[in-house]
Amino acid sequence: MKEIKGLLTKDLLQLKSYQKTLIVFILVFIGTAIAQSNAKGVSSMLIFMMTFGLGMFSMASFSYDEMAKADTYLLSMPLTRKDMVKEKYILSICAVIIGAIIGLVASLVGNIALSYIKPEFSGIEFNIIETLGLLVGSILGVGLMQCIQIPCVFKWGAEKGRLQILVIIGLLALIIGGAFLLIGKMDLAISPTQEIQNFVMTYLPVILLVVAVGIYYGSYRISLKIVKKKEM
Repeated sequence: MKEIKGLLTKDLLQLKSYQKTLIVFILVFIGTAIAQSNAKGVSSMLIFMMTFGLGMFSMASFSYDEMAKADTYLLSMPLTRKDMVKEKYILSICAVIIGAIIGLVASLVGNIALSYIKPEFSGIEFNIIETLGLLVGSILGVGLMQCIQIPCVFKWGAEKGRLQILVIIGLLALIIGGAFLLIGKMDLAISPTQEIQNFVMTYLPVILLVVAVGIYYGSYRISLKIVKKKEM
C-alpha cells in the first residue's frame, strides 16, 4: 500500500500546477449554471461538469508521465506494473467522486444564489431524489468514459490514444443510439409490471453499484494485460 500512496503523491504533486486552471474552471461553470433559466438546469450542469472536469483532470497525470518517461524510472524502484495500473484507477475514481461531491455542494450554493438573483425561483424545493439521480448518473457516465480512456492511453499513449478514444466512444454512441432507435420503431407494447418497477427502483443503487464495479474491474484487467505486455 505504501507504493500506491507514493505514486498517488507523485501524481498529485504533478497535477498541482493545474490548480489555478481548475479553480477558474469551477468558477466559470458556477457562473454559467446560475445564468440558467431554472433551478434544475443549475443542478444538472454543475453536478455533471464538476464530475466530468475532475475526472478528466486526473487523466493529465498520464501526459506528465509520458513526457518525463516516468514508467521506465518507476520500474527501477520496488514497484510492479500492477501497482502502476492500480494507482491510476484509484486516482481516477477518487477524482470522479470528489468532483461529484464538489458538484453537489456547488449545486446547493447555486440554487440558493439563484433564489436571490431570480426571486421567481425562491419557492422551488430542492429535490434530493432527483439530485442524487443526477449525481449517480454523472459518476457512472464519467466513469464509463474513464474505463474506455485509460486502457487506450496505456495502449497508445496520452497523445496518440486521443483519436482512438474518440473513435471508440463514437462507435459506442452509434450502437446505443441505434439500439434505442430500433426499439422505438418496434413499438413494443410490453410494459413492466408494477412489481418489477418497484423491484428496480428499490434496488437501483445496488444494481448501479454492481454495474460500475464490473465496468471498472473489466477495464482494470484490460489495462493490466496491456501494461504487462508493453515494453518500457
